[in-house]
Amino acid sequence: MLLGNIAQQRHSRIMGENMKIDYKIFFASISCGVIFWLLSTFIWYALYYKRSTTYINLLIRGMPEHGTYLVLMIFGLFAVFGIIMSRIVSQLEKSEKNLKIKNHLLNKIMDSLTYPFIVIDINNYQIKMANSSAYTIGAKSKDTCYSLICNNDKPCSQFNRPCLIDEVKKTKKPMVIEHLYIDADGSSKSYEIHGFPILDDNDNIIQIIEYWIDISSYKQAKKYLENERERSAVTLRSIGDGVIVTDIDGKISLINSVAEKLTGWNENEALGKDLDDVFIVINDQTREKHGNIAKKVLDTGKVITLTNNLILISKDKTEYVIKDSGAPIKDKEENIIGVVIVFTDITIDQKIDIELQRIERLESIGILASGIAHDFNNILTSILGNISLASMSTDIEKIQRRLHNAENSCIKARDLTRQLLIFSKGGVPAKKTELISDFIKESAIFALSGSNIKAKFQISEDLLPVSIDEALINQVINNIIINAIQSMPNGGVIKIYAENLELDDNSGLPLNKGNYIKISIEDQGSGISKDDLQKIFDPYCASTLKGYSLGLAVSYSIVKRHDGHISVESVFGKGTTFHVYLPISDSIVSKNDMTKTNFNL
Repeated sequence: MLLGNIAQQRHSRIMGENMKIDYKIFFASISCGVIFWLLSTFIWYALYYKRSTTYINLLIRGMPEHGTYLVLMIFGLFAVFGIIMSRIVSQLEKSEKNLKIKNHLLNKIMDSLTYPFIVIDINNYQIKMANSSAYTIGAKSKDTCYSLICNNDKPCSQFNRPCLIDEVKKTKKPMVIEHLYIDADGSSKSYEIHGFPILDDNDNIIQIIEYWIDISSYKQAKKYLENERERSAVTLRSIGDGVIVTDIDGKISLINSVAEKLTGWNENEALGKDLDDVFIVINDQTREKHGNIAKKVLDTGKVITLTNNLILISKDKTEYVIKDSGAPIKDKEENIIGVVIVFTDITIDQKIDIELQRIERLESIGILASGIAHDFNNILTSILGNISLASMSTDIEKIQRRLHNAENSCIKARDLTRQLLIFSKGGVPAKKTELISDFIKESAIFALSGSNIKAKFQISEDLLPVSIDEALINQVINNIIINAIQSMPNGGVIKIYAENLELDDNSGLPLNKGNYIKISIEDQGSGISKDDLQKIFDPYCASTLKGYSLGLAVSYSIVKRHDGHISVESVFGKGTTFHVYLPISDSIVSKNDMTKTNFNL
């Protein structure tokens, strides 16, 4: 609207002046022609034809020498002149019509804009024109811009406020200021006012265009983001873990106070640096530099958790034992825009764990020594007692019986010593590749002989071969079943399962990825309490109702020496299940090649 009005004013002024000049020439020419015709005829009439004819007749008929030709010629000239002038007038009317159409189109375009547009006179600060959107801010023609902006009757500059008009007049360049506009109802809006100079052909400013952009939403969003940023900063400062955020190029964009303390880099120093320059991590065993966790996250797009103890080397070469993890930061479209790394100083925790492990080892050694002393004391008491009684007796049968009892006690001492050797050193198992379906059944049945408990088997028919020391694995099964018998004094059923199992990296077991045989032995006994369950494989743990033993500790040691794993789960009052995992053998063995197992128990 404003541009159209301005163009129309300038064009109308120029074209209007030209049109006025043309019409004056047109009417003056006609008038001069008519006057010349009347005067010239009158002169001829007064000098030569006064007596022979009348003046009117001479005007109509013309001079006798020329007849009516002169009159026709004059009227012809007038006609040509009129045609020319009519064409000029028609062209001017057409131009004016086109200008009105264009002006109307420009007005529509400008009125469709949501920004208020106003044109201001530079001399008196008066609003000359305004589009329809300008009415929303109270802009009216003939008002002054300072009454609109400052709500005063004097220019803004007199109130030590920035005046857009004066600045544009000085520089002749576009200017921008912010303004808080308050509506009549008291509500306020923030505007960004843009001022543009309108220059004439001599580069002089004649008017200034202002358009107002409502930035209230932008200001609110900016304030919200600032509050969120402050809230995030406070949260990060409150977190007890170190936090570092990087962009997709691995450059640090945020670091909290804990991370500053651990790395030795303050925020101003760290921002914009490569992660490897600030977050220097090495392996606690090899002392080799650990890979860039941010790069791993960006490559995989997944959360990376490093549970192994790592050492963070700070700027001043102080070392901290840490555990860390990294996660991708994604936008709404699930595009990765950065990485957040969270790490925890576990230096003190590790020292505490080491001290607790030392205490637990000493405690276990104490329990082990106490149990061994108790067992050997019973054995020695039996040996000495029987030898003493034999030495006092003269009856050969009684002497033989006493010596036989002493011999049995010595055998028990030998078995106890053997178990201690297995538990402490173990030696190298004499492994042989076997298909153990029948072996499991025979071991279990033999261990249950003489008890009031039955066995129920569910063993896979395609069980794969394993490399085992039969005597040692038989002892494992025997120890677990004895533990079950002791927990089921009223009898019942023990369920024994065996199946092939393939483990991956996410199995949650301390075993390498690969194929295993899983043997599960489930009883219906009294179960094991949570406190005892944590110590179930400790030597002489009170794992049963009947006291202490080395059995489960020895079983644990045997399975470990077969590169396997043994675990237990129990519900107190309902029963216990032991799981034994043994790696399968690469050798192929058929059942026909197997020899019958002969146990020396």
